[in-house]
Amino acid sequence: MNAIAFVNIHGQAVDTNKRVPLPKRTSDGPGEFHKGWAVEGVPPGALEEAQALHEQERAVAIRENAKRIPDEWNALTWLQTKAKLKRVRTKAYEVPEAAALCKDMAEKAGWLQVRVRALSKGSA
Repeated sequence: MNAIAFVNIHGQAVDTNKRVPLPKRTSDGPGEFHKGWAVEGVPPGALEEAQALHEQERAVAIRENAKRIPDEWNALTWLQTKAKLKRVRTKAYEVPEAAALCKDMAEKAGWLQVRVRALSKGSA
């Protein structure tokens, strides 16, 4: 059987068993970057939905004489413990002033507990 011999552009024999180390690529991007600011809060209508669900569960527990009947509805307790914060805008803001403006508009639109959260810094 014939062995295949490889040659380079100059006609010199090339060893295909030897691995040539390649230089590491350098990144052109910045060393560190900020991921932006997210505006989060409780959307309008979420409080009413949670209250209706709680009242329904309480009525069922009372009707069936359950061992544990949920307490009366307390909006403050729900906001502090169970409320899920959702982003007002899914994409993060690059400028903190834009996030602050979005927070103001969200509060005027009926969002509750709106806050601006700085996302963590990353490294390239």
